[in-house]
Amino acid sequence: MPLAEASAKVRTGDPIDEDDDMAGTWWAGVTPIETRIGEAYPAADFTGTNPLPAAYSALTNRVL
Repeated sequence: MPLAEASAKVRTGDPIDEDDDMAGTWWAGVTPIETRIGEAYPAADFTGTNPLPAAYSALTNRVL
């Protein structure tokens, strides 16, 4: 679904819902979203033989 605009409410902890909202048949909760550092790979035009620095490898899957 293409989006022309979007907004989000960002906070920590459980939702703060009104009593009337909690009486419904819908789900309420938290969906955690994380940013991770992916596995590094060489550029398509890299022709060198230098290995990936260990410090970069150590960052793989680290949550930011």
